[in-house]
Amino acid sequence: MIAAAGLSARNVFSDVSFDVPTGGMLVITGDHRSGKTALLLAIAGRFATRGSLRTPGIRRVALAEQSTVNALDDALTVEQHFAQAVVLARPWYRPFVRRRTAREAARHLPVELPLDAKIGALTPVERFACGVGLALVARPDVLAVDDVDALRETADRTAAWNLLFGLPDTLTIVATCQDDGELPATDRDLTRISL
Repeated sequence: MIAAAGLSARNVFSDVSFDVPTGGMLVITGDHRSGKTALLLAIAGRFATRGSLRTPGIRRVALAEQSTVNALDDALTVEQHFAQAVVLARPWYRPFVRRRTAREAARHLPVELPLDAKIGALTPVERFACGVGLALVARPDVLAVDDVDALRETADRTAAWNLLFGLPDTLTIVATCQDDGELPATDRDLTRISL
């Protein structure tokens, strides 16, 4: 599904190689400023690299909330974000969405989100789940999730990893963190890279 050979970005990371099958998970670890976010963005088609990188294409790779690329708007509600995501996933000639459709799009996660709450009022793990859910609206082949360690509480990180590992095994997942010691036991094909 996604593979790289000798992937490099000048002064960021170099000579990265991996091969992750459909439904597998790639976990990229590294210290702060190690290049893990840049590698994640390269896989998502949003960062230029040299070398060989094979993905299903930018339209088939979805990026969960990433503060420098697609930050959520704290003033909008969860439902408003899902309505916008549904519109963006549709053909250009269908620019409107019914409220029921937006609410249904938010319910495909194993976590229940408060649809009428503003993003700024969500708990950190609810915000994480919302970012993942919004990325999944377009039914991508690959989900890219940056910095699971940004969730400061151990219980929140555990909930985040459980959410990711609970997603359908037809979805390939790429996630970054500083420490992969908190990953739960899983049957999912797991590839680890340390930068």
